Amino acid sequence: MCHYVSFFYFNYQSTNEQAKYGREISIEVGNVLEQTDALNMSIETQTHEVEEMVYAIDEGKVQIDKLK
Repeated sequence: MCHYVSFFYFNYQSTNEQAKYGREISIEVGNVLEQTDALNMSIETQTHEVEEMVYAIDEGKVQIDKLK
């Protein structure tokens, strides 16, 4: 009987440790997803800014051509 109880306790302890580790992994995955979202938003913003600069450069070239 004592052996059964010790096995049950060991199994319970292992399950708790696995659950704790699983929660830690879930938190880390959540953090990575938040960072990924922030990076994607930053990339989209920078891409839009570059597109605006390219448009401004093209408009400048058009104005220069009109002056020639």
